[in-house]
Amino acid sequence: MNNTAQKISNFLHYGYHPHSCLATPSSESIDKAQAVNNDTYLQLGRMLSERRASPMYDDNPRDLLGEASRVWEGSIQNCLSRASGQIVVPISGGLDSRLILASLLRHRPAREITTYTFGSAGSLDFEIGNKVAESAGTNHLSFELSSQKIRQEDLEFACRHSIFESDVFTAPPLRAISESISPDATIWSGYMGDPSTGSHLLRNIPEGLTWAEYVYSKECYTGDDQLAYHVTGLHPEKPNLASQDNQSHEDLAELWDIENRQRKYVISQVLRGPFRFETPFADEDWLNFAFSLPRNLRLGQSFYKQFLSSEYNDLFRLPVKCNLGYPLNMNFTETVGYTAARAINRLSKNHRKRISVNYRDYCDEIANDLRNKATIYEILQSLVHRPEIDGEKIKHLVSDPTTAYTRTKAITLLASLELNLQLRNE
Repeated sequence: MNNTAQKISNFLHYGYHPHSCLATPSSESIDKAQAVNNDTYLQLGRMLSERRASPMYDDNPRDLLGEASRVWEGSIQNCLSRASGQIVVPISGGLDSRLILASLLRHRPAREITTYTFGSAGSLDFEIGNKVAESAGTNHLSFELSSQKIRQEDLEFACRHSIFESDVFTAPPLRAISESISPDATIWSGYMGDPSTGSHLLRNIPEGLTWAEYVYSKECYTGDDQLAYHVTGLHPEKPNLASQDNQSHEDLAELWDIENRQRKYVISQVLRGPFRFETPFADEDWLNFAFSLPRNLRLGQSFYKQFLSSEYNDLFRLPVKCNLGYPLNMNFTETVGYTAARAINRLSKNHRKRISVNYRDYCDEIANDLRNKATIYEILQSLVHRPEIDGEKIKHLVSDPTTAYTRTKAITLLASLELNLQLRNE
């Protein structure tokens, strides 16, 4: 029981289990998890330790643009050689899905490419994704989620088609997507795009924290770092960032992210569903190139953004989510607007999450819609009776009249936990 309780505590802190999982993944899930070969992860670890001592590339981005184009095109060609059936690209407001789409448009006419966007109207991912697809002229599907009821059968479907345990409430509308695309379709995912291009790198960490403490705090999924302890009586396991082979703590934190968050949580979110996937950012040559760049070119994705603007300017003149709805290359007026938007983000703790993410904001839905509330609370009824769980703590959390973002995330994560425990141990 203690081992299970520890796994549950980890899950409630991180939103996944960074060290193992609550149940054995299915054969379908294992096949998807091998989208990035285990040897590739080990190679990245060696590369991170060697990169600082002897960088493979210099720090002149102009000299690197041609090499980046060659390597990326090779990745697309490798994926095209394997892929079959309908080409499907999930498109959001981010950079990675748009790069995949822009690259495929050089090989296939827009009419042969299907794109889809899902989320709540008004969010950057949803609105920008639709705008990009319209500009590209693809066969586009748009799934607006805020008007749809929460259905337990949909949550169970998402749970069954996840590689590892994770939040099922952030899943795309899998049933609707599967009914709208061909059974032989291949979905082109941007998995490993963010970490390979430097999105997660930091210049420094908050004063007074070690790197392990920082990662532990940053990876708190609900924003309530006491939730896991209150529910299980056990503290979550903290990241092990003990230095090996003279690796810096910055590199160890990046490697931890790749080996844990990317490999367990992100892969379960983006490669979810009864589909075939291609992952061009997980191509070995691309990973070798991207992770071998000097750190200063990876910070803030500076080189990556220059590469996108230089090579694929037609689609990257459009707004992007990372600039809060402004394009990568901004004129004076756009820069003023972006500066104001950033100020609003700093003043409103949850503003960026509410406008950016391409799934649903359940806070008001759970508080105000009795049917949605009843669906979630019915799932939680089973959880409170588990011996590893303090049922009274969960009852108190559920009965709390506040509608804070952290409380809602906790409730949906607890419901996800129960579904994972039920369905993945059948």
